[in-house]
Amino acid sequence: MSNEIKINKHDYNRVVLTEVQPYELPFIVTNEGFYSFIGSCDGSNFLALLFGHLKETRPYDFKIVKSSDTFRKLSLIHPFGQVKFTDFYRKYHSLIKSKCENSNFSLRYPVDTALYYIESDQRELDSQLKDEGVDLHTDHHELTPIYASSFFTYKKYNFLYKFYDSYVFHRIERKFNKLHKFDISKCFENLSTDMLPSALRGEDLLRSEINSTQSFESQFSALASFVNYGRNHGIVVGPEFSRIYAEILLQRIDSVIESSLSQKNIRYGKDYVIKRYVDDYFLFYNDENLLKPIKQCVTDNLSEYKLFLNESKDEHLTRPFVTGVTSAKLSIREYYNDLFGKLSIGVNSSEIATSSSFFNYSRLSNRYITQLKVLVDKHDVCYESISGYFLTILRRKVNEINEVFTISVVDSKTSSAISRFLLLIVEVMFFIYSMDSRVRATYLISEIIIQISEIAKKFDYESEIMISDKIVQEAKFSIKNAPQTIDNVESLNLALSLQTLNTENSLSVGDIRNLLNIKLTDKIINYFQLVVGLYIIKNNPDYYTLKIDLCEKALYKISLSKNPFQDSDIVHMIFDIVSCPFLTKKHKKVFINKLVNLNVIPSSISEDQFYDKLSNNSWFVDWSELSIKRLLKKKQLRSPY
Repeated sequence: MSNEIKINKHDYNRVVLTEVQPYELPFIVTNEGFYSFIGSCDGSNFLALLFGHLKETRPYDFKIVKSSDTFRKLSLIHPFGQVKFTDFYRKYHSLIKSKCENSNFSLRYPVDTALYYIESDQRELDSQLKDEGVDLHTDHHELTPIYASSFFTYKKYNFLYKFYDSYVFHRIERKFNKLHKFDISKCFENLSTDMLPSALRGEDLLRSEINSTQSFESQFSALASFVNYGRNHGIVVGPEFSRIYAEILLQRIDSVIESSLSQKNIRYGKDYVIKRYVDDYFLFYNDENLLKPIKQCVTDNLSEYKLFLNESKDEHLTRPFVTGVTSAKLSIREYYNDLFGKLSIGVNSSEIATSSSFFNYSRLSNRYITQLKVLVDKHDVCYESISGYFLTILRRKVNEINEVFTISVVDSKTSSAISRFLLLIVEVMFFIYSMDSRVRATYLISEIIIQISEIAKKFDYESEIMISDKIVQEAKFSIKNAPQTIDNVESLNLALSLQTLNTENSLSVGDIRNLLNIKLTDKIINYFQLVVGLYIIKNNPDYYTLKIDLCEKALYKISLSKNPFQDSDIVHMIFDIVSCPFLTKKHKKVFINKLVNLNVIPSSISEDQFYDKLSNNSWFVDWSELSIKRLLKKKQLRSPY
């Protein structure tokens, strides 16, 4: 069942929860404290006093794994830029919607300000993954930033796979027998801040119009430049507002394409249909002679804005439009029917039984891993294309086991068999993770780890430790062999999930350094490494020396900056250090003194005032020890790029 909980649609501060951060972050980085602060009586004034003089801000650029051998750059923008976007949405939210209703092509675009937060149980979340709603009212009429998803509601599809499974897709398939798929090469990296004003008003009018800098499109472009270090070429990748910027521009191009083809007597809906999901195009047609002129029209109109197609990713399909991924999903369902076939799970009756002891779980896991490899080879798909589906089903299946163990007493024989079955599951899921270690897969793996750890706590001590140690062993091996970037968001999230385990083989200092991807010879660390490291270490005396080392590396990085308050990485770092409950006032004061020496704190704010303001508020990281499960659940409600 699901509940629709009404929210305050006029709370524009929720933009910092939904529109300004990338999906792919260490999941303890939430902005929830920041949201509360800017809603306080003097929150925005304090930030304006610190950062109001800045003409531009530098984003924290980091890389995530895109595939086994490629990476994607994302950006976490400056907090002051985030606040500026709350004002922008307050002023222009209606205009944003109107600018996104001009295309017959688009499959995903904002249509209204979110009115409801959809509260669903775990099973419904698995199947629906709502992309609606944000903060909700409590009994005290206070806004609670829980399960934030998006500022707007979207049509038509928040995930591309929903288009493939839709009635609309099947209707198009009945009418057209050919499908040509293509996309824009490095779309966001090639957008420039003069494109939107040119597209909406025309270049000649743009050059001559008086006070054009006050228009919606000019202010949007100026803000996109402000948060991207003043750059005019390329916009930051990751935040939702970047998608909206691209959507408005691409909808304008869509309209021109449709009009141009109509003038050539190539009619939309009769001779062809184009659907576009962000920067991916789906061209449906019958007459092979129409493919070239339609594709050329798309190419020509995109090139007007220096956007070009990635011809290496072109794909041709003929009816029926069944991809390898579609058929692989059907095989995955059969795979799970076999894998869980020896379990009888009655969630409603609170019963669980098994017809196997799973004594040789290791041999069984090898068999199921081999079956998975055969499945991937048979359907000619890559692991990246099926891992999300595979792990989502596994998460639901494990959650069903967890529900039974939560509300009923299971006999010792069944518990023993289930504990070995979970060891089998651990080996299978870490195999798929070794094939696809992207952030989305890490979130899913982390959720499953938490579910398994909750089940393990219901077993005897020996079984619990055996399962926990197995997870830690597999995680360490996966991290060691995964594609590495200095930012290492994927491994950081996996390391965070391990904090829920009860294990006798605690992580060594060397293990933590490896998880954080920090070498002894490194002189500096980034924001993600610092906050995840502090979260893992907490106040454990065994890691005290490592904690001090992390702080010294962070301090050295700050000292190297020419303008610390301009850098998103450093501002996030400073604010979360001073609010971190695992550091003493003495350690925090060292960072404050460094800023004083660098002469960046305004003279109107004393050192003690600055310290008190930062230390008495939460900012960007949720430091609570019980937050991991809740924060991962939030990720289910958001869709990645």
